[in-house]
Amino acid sequence: MAQSSAANQSPAPLLHIENGVMDVTPTRKYIVRITNANAKKSPLLRLPAELRVKIWESALAGNTIRPFIHEDDLKLIAELLTELVRPDVHRFSLLRVCRQIYTETAILPYALSTFTLLRQEYIDDWLEAMSPSQIALVQNCRKLHFGYADLDSLALIPGRFQRLKVMEVELDIQSNGYMEYKEKVKFEKSYGVPLETTYSFHCDWINQWAECDPDARCKTCHE
Repeated sequence: MAQSSAANQSPAPLLHIENGVMDVTPTRKYIVRITNANAKKSPLLRLPAELRVKIWESALAGNTIRPFIHEDDLKLIAELLTELVRPDVHRFSLLRVCRQIYTETAILPYALSTFTLLRQEYIDDWLEAMSPSQIALVQNCRKLHFGYADLDSLALIPGRFQRLKVMEVELDIQSNGYMEYKEKVKFEKSYGVPLETTYSFHCDWINQWAECDPDARCKTCHE
């Protein structure tokens, strides 16, 4: 009866450490032995920590992640995003090699990936699926790229990722027929750029958003 009762018990909840990743500290003696043996015998894990970090960063950097883009959306934007490819199922398999590597690399997919968020609903769905600690990891990402979005959704981002350091923003804006002259002037004053043509921005817009006039309105579209 005791064995049957134990078998029917639900798995223990996963523990997480302060930075949001799973706590994989070994507790059983045989796992401790394996972990210690890996650290001593593996040529890779014996390298100095500073060198291992560079290796992990080289292996995991440069990925582009588009959260919550579904099949219909892929068909609609395939012609616009010519670099769009299916994700590699082994892209982050390095994290599954062993406990030590997981501990040293778990935050890197968040910190070193480029997150492309195209619509406000994707941002909302993505954040709802993540814990606050995971969102805190994303705020250290190298780039956050918006392919197309209205200004209202852009204005929400600083409050969502308050410690975001670097963001790459691409805005395709056509002003004729979409905004009144006064609104155009407000936008140009807020962002410091004219709207006579389409611009591609690759810069840090955090300061620009801080000064943005909340009354400025503009619709955006692809040419």
